[in-house]
Amino acid sequence: MWTKPSQLSASGTARPLRVAYLIDPTDCPDALFDSIFAEAYGRWGGRRSLIVPASGQGIDDRYSEWLWYYDADVIYSYVALSDDAVRAIHERYAPAHLTRHAAGATEKETPGYYRVQLPISGLSSLSIVPALLSRSWGWFGRIVDLSILSKYSEHNGCRVLAENFGFVGTSFPLHIASGFPDLFTCVTLITHKSLNNPHMAKDKTSEYVTSETKVLEELARNGSLLTLANLSDFFVPVLETGESHYGWIEGLSLVVGDSVDDRLLFWNGHHHYDNVLFREFTSLHVEADKLADTAFFDVDKENYSKEGHEPPPRAQ
Repeated sequence: MWTKPSQLSASGTARPLRVAYLIDPTDCPDALFDSIFAEAYGRWGGRRSLIVPASGQGIDDRYSEWLWYYDADVIYSYVALSDDAVRAIHERYAPAHLTRHAAGATEKETPGYYRVQLPISGLSSLSIVPALLSRSWGWFGRIVDLSILSKYSEHNGCRVLAENFGFVGTSFPLHIASGFPDLFTCVTLITHKSLNNPHMAKDKTSEYVTSETKVLEELARNGSLLTLANLSDFFVPVLETGESHYGWIEGLSLVVGDSVDDRLLFWNGHHHYDNVLFREFTSLHVEADKLADTAFFDVDKENYSKEGHEPPPRAQ
């Protein structure tokens, strides 16, 4: 027979800052998504940030319960909410901060217009590196010569790489990439022109590559190259909603398309996975015109074959 214990105990664990982004699907250019992704990849737990469709009248009904379970510390809105919507959000979700995006530029076409400015700072995804280096990962062994994916300052960056993996050079100030050579170095995407220009400074500890396919090949090897997508998701408690995730928890979700819904599906679908394995990716998003790029799919197939997964289906 069960009896009430004479002493009560409680346990706790650290969890990262939780940020939910409100966007208007009818006014959501690529630059807005790019800014959200860059911020999220630079923050511990940021890969599991929730992006929520909304309007001036409030949260999309399809996301109402999801946002409640998510229990956001910060709700960051790119939408001009009505007073009634603001009141309802505070009453139902009780975020520590409900912040309206304040553009740093006057024109939407200006670079940096959509740059995220959170009211409080979370732990950096790079703060995970010391913990990684101090651990042994089964048959992988201890990580040595850790490298993280980055890009040179003037490189526009490949959309596939930036969206799926993140760049140190996009999510952090430029000096970060060379500031901790005792912890990590960078594999840096650069143009041929910049690589061959002796007047453009290069970090002696970094490896420079000029091909996006070369980066994918590096990721496909069981080596030491990690991405901010990996780092931002390590040691993060899984969000429990009480619903079965059957159909999402295994394999790779490949999202092909250019619409707002496609990018939302790619990003928010990650919440349906439990904690991912070392160097594992749960989902990939590619633009429709990438379907003809056989090199991308061949490298991706090689990656999943080496990791012991079934490769994703070839797009037709």
